This record gives sequence, structure tokens and C-alpha cells, in this order.
Amino acid sequence: QQLKKGQKVILRNNDTIALPKDQKISFIFNDNRDLIEIPNKMPEEIKKNYYFEKVLGKGISGQVYLVHDIRSQMKFALKKACQMDIKIGVMDEAKTTAALNHPNLVQLLRVHRDIDTKYIFTEYLNQRDLLQCVNSYPEKRFPENVAKDCIYQVVQGLKYMHKNNYCHRDIKMDNIFVHCENGIYTYKIGDFGLACKDEN
Repeated sequence: QQLKKGQKVILRNNDTIALPKDQKISFIFNDNRDLIEIPNKMPEEIKKNYYFEKVLGKGISGQVYLVHDIRSQMKFALKKACQMDIKIGVMDEAKTTAALNHPNLVQLLRVHRDIDTKYIFTEYLNQRDLLQCVNSYPEKRFPENVAKDCIYQVVQGLKYMHKNNYCHRDIKMDNIFVHCENGIYTYKIGDFGLACKDEN
């Protein structure tokens, strides 16, 4: 791939870097970082097009990864979601996430489907989950003004879900994610693996 001036690309281990043809000089990029282990069953299309930076956490259905699109450099949270038992009333997580659109809910960006597995790409929130954020404060508690803002935003997300007949069924600090941009904090409810829709 020929790069124009100012253009960037994510390098992976053993990539070849070549200078303009007339100089005939090339280098091999050697990634010496502790790379995370990508599961063997991960589809080749995903392994080829995304760089796996780290594990963000573990959910009911497996690990959640921070991945980068190699072409656009966009960051995503990637979650593997297996088909759940419909007898317990659990909906398809990707379908639930796609149906909900609110600034205080984690947004679905794309889905890759396999035979019995879906790989869900959601927006990446850069401040971890609410539990980790609270634990980072002195005495492991939010100041009152921060707590008020957090609770207000979480309630707005829940109000939207309930208005649209969705029940999350797993609200806890681990499932509320935090993003900070230009000093402004946003709190978003995520992990809809146990959510259900109830028209009543």
C-alpha cells in the first residue's frame, strides 16, 4: 500500500516498510510488545482487518477487545456473542443494541456474523467502566457534583429504554461505561446480553 504524505497506517508484526523505489531500501517492522492472544476461532476477515490492542474486560459470553480498524484507525470495542437460549427470554444482543439509539446507551457500529456467533463492534469508551472510575477517586467515591451528573445521565438512558419497552435486567457499575472528551464526561449503559423487550 502506497502512502501519501501525512497518511497513516497501523503496522503489524513483520510488516515490510519500503522507501521510494529509486532508493531500494526496505525495513521489517518487529513488534516487541506483549501482544494479546487472539482466539483461533476468530474469523480471518476480522484478524486481517483489525489490530487487537488489549482485552477490555470479560462478559457472560466472552472477552471484549479494544481493536483498531487498520485502514481508518478507528477504535472499537469488539465483543463475541454466542446465540443465547431463547427459553429464558434473552433477546439477540446485537438486535437489541441496534434498536436503541440514545447518547447514554453504548452504540452499535457494525456486526460480523458467523454460523453460531456474532461479533459485535460498538463504540469504544476511553475511561473504562464506572466501578473502575469510582475506585480511582480518593476514598473511592465521587464528589457530589460528579455523582449527580452520572446518575442523571444513567437515568436518562434507562428512561429511554423503558419508554421503548426494553428492560436491561443487569444494571450494575460494571455495565456503565465512561467516556471523556475535552473534559466532558459521558456515562453510557452497555452490555445488553440479558436485555428483553416487554410490550406490557
